[in-house]
Amino acid sequence: MNEPNRAGDEVRRLQKELRKAQREIRHQKDAFEIERAVYQKRIAAQTGSAEAFREQQNYLSLLLRNSPDVIFFFDKFAHLAYASEAFYRMSKIEPLAIEGHHGTDIFALLVDEAWAEGITARFIEAVKRTETISLEEEIDLGHDGRPRKYILTFTPMRDADDVYVGSLLYLSDVTEIEEAREAAEESSLAKSMFLSNMSHEMRTPMNAIIGMTKIAKGSPTAEKKDYCLDKIEDASVHLLGIINDVLDISKIEAGKFELSEEEFNFENMVQRAVSAIHYSIDRKKQTLRVHLGHGIPEYLVGDDQRFSQVILNLLSNAMKFTPEGGRIVLKAVLEKAAGEEEGAPVFLKVSVADTGIGIGEEAKAQLFTSFQQADGGISRKYGGTGLGLAISKNIVETMGGAITIESELGVGSTFAFTVRMKRGRTPERVAPPIPIDLSKVHCLVVDDSEDILEYFTSIGDRYGIRFSGVDGAGGALALLDRGEEYDVYFIDWKMPGMNGAQLTKEIKRRTGSMGVVVMISAYDWHDIEQEATTAGVDKFLKKPLFPSPVVDCINEVLGKAAMAACAAKGEEEGDGGGEYGTIKDGAFSDRRLLLAEDVEINREIVTTLLEPSGIRIDVAENGVEAVEMFAKDPGRYDLVFMDMQMPEMDGLEATERIRAMQDPRAQRVPIVAMTANVFREDVERCLAAGMDDHLGKPLYFEEVVEKLKKYLPKRHGKK
Repeated sequence: MNEPNRAGDEVRRLQKELRKAQREIRHQKDAFEIERAVYQKRIAAQTGSAEAFREQQNYLSLLLRNSPDVIFFFDKFAHLAYASEAFYRMSKIEPLAIEGHHGTDIFALLVDEAWAEGITARFIEAVKRTETISLEEEIDLGHDGRPRKYILTFTPMRDADDVYVGSLLYLSDVTEIEEAREAAEESSLAKSMFLSNMSHEMRTPMNAIIGMTKIAKGSPTAEKKDYCLDKIEDASVHLLGIINDVLDISKIEAGKFELSEEEFNFENMVQRAVSAIHYSIDRKKQTLRVHLGHGIPEYLVGDDQRFSQVILNLLSNAMKFTPEGGRIVLKAVLEKAAGEEEGAPVFLKVSVADTGIGIGEEAKAQLFTSFQQADGGISRKYGGTGLGLAISKNIVETMGGAITIESELGVGSTFAFTVRMKRGRTPERVAPPIPIDLSKVHCLVVDDSEDILEYFTSIGDRYGIRFSGVDGAGGALALLDRGEEYDVYFIDWKMPGMNGAQLTKEIKRRTGSMGVVVMISAYDWHDIEQEATTAGVDKFLKKPLFPSPVVDCINEVLGKAAMAACAAKGEEEGDGGGEYGTIKDGAFSDRRLLLAEDVEINREIVTTLLEPSGIRIDVAENGVEAVEMFAKDPGRYDLVFMDMQMPEMDGLEATERIRAMQDPRAQRVPIVAMTANVFREDVERCLAAGMDDHLGKPLYFEEVVEKLKKYLPKRHGKK
């Protein structure tokens, strides 16, 4: 082979080796890149784990630092390795003062030495047994004399090889939880006691109603039946009061207790409250005095029904817990008035003081709590649901005021409350037929009660009337002997020595029957009428006294023409002299009533109550019948009594359909709701449906008569 061929072969071999070497280099380079990538991933993973570890440590540190509970870590020798910041914050101990100290020394800072040793022994036993233990203890961490209740959880800690490395002590504050549990238990117990008392309170009048009804059925005489009916009426009224209390407290508990704003006459409101309780006070031979302070606006704007309810509750309590012959004083004063213009805020204070059994300091705290009574034994002895004061407190606070009590066992109690009202309108005065210049009137008051004499003086200051007062008949006769003359004599009926009737005879004899004598007494007029009129009494005022009736009485007895006008008015109206709740036989015989009522016994009650009036009654047993009967002859009816809840069509829809009729008489006819739903919103629903008024069930004769007089004025001749 020649040289050139050998040289070519060598070049090709070298090129082949070069290509092989290049391939090897590429393979090594790829392996290196793969190794480097793997290495980088390994480094990244290790770096990420370290960062995650540091992050976990940071979270743990934040947890321990911000935990509201106290946490301790002790090493295997029971020396403190860590305490959470909550411990240092509450105990006010510096970390350097305790770090590394033995657990017993730390416990001794918190509790007494004996407790510290005892708790340490229990923890050592837990370590031996490798068990978690929990204790409940009271500890004063803050060293402020107010220990709190904690649950202590002690847990021995072991590593993966089951070697003991230390322990964890966790203190969880359960004071609020325990207080809530105790409060819940107390509330449950109170409600159980309340239900027991309520059962007793409801069953007592029900027992009387059922028992007296059975006795009345078997009684041979009318007198005995009347006695039973009186007892049934008393028990029924008492039961109704209990039901109203339960309904009120239910609305309060549900947060649906609201007040209305209406204009009302303050004095009349107080009179209504006093009238509701006065019979019971008379029956216990107690004395009730009422003092209405000067400056209270005649008309106020607020919820007079609830205002009256608070007064009545306090009077009822005073009557209940005051013995026979005791004394009760109701007083109202103007505390502050923001202005004289209508709508200006007015702040009143009302108090009820009694000479009753009084209330101890411990019992006072429970008085205004729902389902609580001052004393279970007292509640059994005196009766009552224990809700009246809780309801009163809610009403008063909703009215922007507060209620307080001052009491001493065996001496008596004074309940006082404040309310915020608005000033109402200033009414125009209607002068009597013969105007009386009150500034020239001189009256003599004869009463053995200093309170009454002072009250007349306050009335005189308010109206410009001159009142002189003496505390007995002897003083009055001495003044007459000196030649003193008076326009009106206000004389108490029952006084020591010479009573009111005897003094009246003497005054009439000495003044030639010209002296005008007004008898004032807590007795009912019918009880003393014959003796009083025989003695020469011209007028009667029942205690407790109110300013307006006193002034009206003076105007009446001194104005002959006014007396004649009043008498004529009474004759014209045919209402038995104008007394509330009375009616002459046949007074409404020319009128016709449409009675819509689905319950037979209720229809019987209404027809029986109205029988003396002579009014003719057509009966509808549901709303559909009522609408049909009225539509047939709209001019036939002068008044409609409409039950609210009836089958087929209720009273609201029936009223709306009557008002929607084209006949103008359907727009004018008075429609009065009859309903057991007597809450303010229920009354407002009646009015919104087109009704003119409402009667609450159970029906009372006086209220039914009042509606007749209001909506059926006297007219002459038939329709």
